[in-house]
Amino acid sequence: SGIRIHTTEFDWPKGLIPSGFAMKLRKHLKSRRLESIEQLGMDRIIDIQFGSGEAAYHLIVE
Repeated sequence: SGIRIHTTEFDWPKGLIPSGFAMKLRKHLKSRRLESIEQLGMDRIIDIQFGSGEAAYHLIVE
């Protein structure tokens, strides 16, 4: 059995000003390269890694 990720076509409502979380993501990930996407175990949890080495950032998504 393989691993796959499904996306949704749901259109989330957007405010005029990005949230604090979105702004923080932009600030820290703006100049980073997407290095890897991994599923953690058999759970519905994904580890998205930006950058490498000690300068890497991990975004954990359920």
